[in-house]
Amino acid sequence: MESVSPPASLPVAATPSRAPTSDAAISRASTLTASTAQEPTRYRSPQRFAVEIKMGPYLPDVDRDYDGDGFGPYATIFGDTQDDDNNDTGLTQRAPPRHPMPVLGFEWQFLHLGGPVSLGATVGLFRDKAAALLGESPNAGAPSEEAEDSEPDASDYRSTADTVRFNLVPLALLVGYRFELLADRYRVPLVPYVRGGLAYGVWWSLDGSGVVEVDDRDQRGTGGSFGWQVNLGGMLRLDFIEPDSATELDRASGINHTYVFGEYQVSRIGRGLGRTALDVGHDTWMAGLAIEF
Repeated sequence: MESVSPPASLPVAATPSRAPTSDAAISRASTLTASTAQEPTRYRSPQRFAVEIKMGPYLPDVDRDYDGDGFGPYATIFGDTQDDDNNDTGLTQRAPPRHPMPVLGFEWQFLHLGGPVSLGATVGLFRDKAAALLGESPNAGAPSEEAEDSEPDASDYRSTADTVRFNLVPLALLVGYRFELLADRYRVPLVPYVRGGLAYGVWWSLDGSGVVEVDDRDQRGTGGSFGWQVNLGGMLRLDFIEPDSATELDRASGINHTYVFGEYQVSRIGRGLGRTALDVGHDTWMAGLAIEF
């Protein structure tokens, strides 16, 4: 009996061996991936408004144009009455000190051209007080040689019960521009700005009873003064301290940026628009905090 040979195995296609990936190929692939991948952008909500609170030394320029003898009418009442030995003489020895004035501001950012163009308003509050003068003294404003030799007493010229108070609310309507291009694109945290516009000062003077004063000519101690104001300053954007926290704050509350800032203010209120009124403007510096949202 003839033996049968097993069938020959069917030919199987050989699997080509894969050459190991070269370092050059890996480098090319990495470069391609990096060039096509998009870097995640920082979340940013719409930015339309800003608020700020600031404070600086202030003293109304009521006596700016006074050219008489001694101190002006404002300094005569509210000036420093302490002599060199810290004794209260009741007579003005030096010009009144400047007092801290808080200011609150709000702006609407209606256009962005490398930074927001804004229309805003500010309101401040200034207060001063002094013991009321008992009457017109021949030494009021500038002590004469006789008064200096006689060692005047405060009670001879000032009331120990009544206090005169001067109050001022300076208002301003300002157009401003803040250059934020470098801060937005290149993370440079410095943001310069400028603002300017119309100003109006509401003022009133109260006697010891807390009512508006009335002088001998029946004129009430209250009024308003028109003028203008310019602010020039710089801001430090605080996002660079904790960028991730700033992003989360924006995502959670809509606050785009936070700032600390300083500025110099020039205001001419009462003589800046060609009208004669009580001059309550002042040139000063201010510092504060601001947020954009």
